[in-house]
Amino acid sequence: MSRRPYMTDIFKKDISDSLETTTFREYGLHPYLLEGLENSFSYCSSIQKKVLDNKIQDGANAMILSETGSGKTLSYLIPTLNRIYHTKDRLEKEKVSIGGANYKNPSASNSIKRNSLSLKPSVSRTSRGGLIMTSSQHLLSQIELQLSDLDFKKTLNVSIENKSNALPTNFMAYDLILCTPSKLFSEKTLLNHTALGLNPEVIVFDEFDTCFALSGFKYQTVKVLDLLLSQNRAQKQFLFTAATLPRRIFKHSAKDFFRSKVSNLQVVESNNMHKLNQNIDFEWIRTDLENDPKILPIVQKELKNDEKILIFCNTKQKMEQLQKFFTDQGLGEVTGTFSGELSTQERVSQLNSLYLSKIKILICTEVAARGIDSNEVKHVILYDFPTNVTSFIHKVGRTGRMGTSGKVTSFIRDYNIRLLDEIYPLLEKQDKMDSIMSSRGSLGRRIRRQESRSSD
Repeated sequence: MSRRPYMTDIFKKDISDSLETTTFREYGLHPYLLEGLENSFSYCSSIQKKVLDNKIQDGANAMILSETGSGKTLSYLIPTLNRIYHTKDRLEKEKVSIGGANYKNPSASNSIKRNSLSLKPSVSRTSRGGLIMTSSQHLLSQIELQLSDLDFKKTLNVSIENKSNALPTNFMAYDLILCTPSKLFSEKTLLNHTALGLNPEVIVFDEFDTCFALSGFKYQTVKVLDLLLSQNRAQKQFLFTAATLPRRIFKHSAKDFFRSKVSNLQVVESNNMHKLNQNIDFEWIRTDLENDPKILPIVQKELKNDEKILIFCNTKQKMEQLQKFFTDQGLGEVTGTFSGELSTQERVSQLNSLYLSKIKILICTEVAARGIDSNEVKHVILYDFPTNVTSFIHKVGRTGRMGTSGKVTSFIRDYNIRLLDEIYPLLEKQDKMDSIMSSRGSLGRRIRRQESRSSD
């Protein structure tokens, strides 16, 4: 095998599109939302500014596309909460009776209220509240954390799905429902959901590329979307967000698919979509070993600098082997693991331990490629190189978030070379990766066809 430059090369990419100097105060947002934003943020990110400049907060349907670490979650929470707060004000003024009880703003409390009301179920002809859906309970917990910060006055009633929690018996009792499409589809019939007041005015499909494009989710998710579209559509706002855009959804391009479903759909896209955001140093380590001890000095150096590290493995077995190796080296107390085998509560506990510096190393499987949002993670180690471009983008995106610097170290084995040969030239030129983001398996088929032609 000929020697490639990235076997020893380190280079840095510089993308500055994510930072802006525009404040949220310039957009006439609801005072409660503005207070929550200004308590945590000084300026809009680039994608947030684009969303607000396109007046999505006024009720427009939109597809929001932006790279990982760019503030995408906040970009859809702003229009969602802005509309919910204004509706609450209107209902308060009109003293609208909902479910047999006069609607009132709940008093302030120390946390977001969850599952706290019990009103008589009643079909609502007027849309109100929000429904935020994403592909996993872990991602829902991350959304809830941002909601808690934004709801500075603590006036929102929120229900969030977890394994021990059924969906509400009365959707109308809540301002926001956070759940997976599969939970909404499977727990009761969709008809029963409508009878219990499921009639939100803002519907968000976050990480829609997993919800609509993966075989395990897409049929259920489309059924849920069709139900919501069959209601009083004119009163509803639909928001679809993603950091990676699938090439096809049911044989249609993703944009065409959603435009065929939702009228007047605006596409708000970051200039850096499918680029790796912010300022990241890349290092490539060539190895022939499945369990390479060269990771130890890399980790020890970061620990001396009091840095936090995410390490990705492709299997739970590899994750456990690496955890045992670190424990044998005296690093067990500062090392945690994060995999699909953990409950939502256990995953949240591991993340909190990382954020609070109770642990410094978090060894993860694929499930952590989305949703871990911490500007304090300075180093991501791909101990197993990803098997596809989408996974690479999301894992790299766990560092260098919102203008901070970061580093990614990748261990490269013989079977990773083909994919890396596709990624590296685009990464070095700071180019978009759309051309190699193919449907499942097609990248491998394309490489094999190229090799076959070369051998003829």
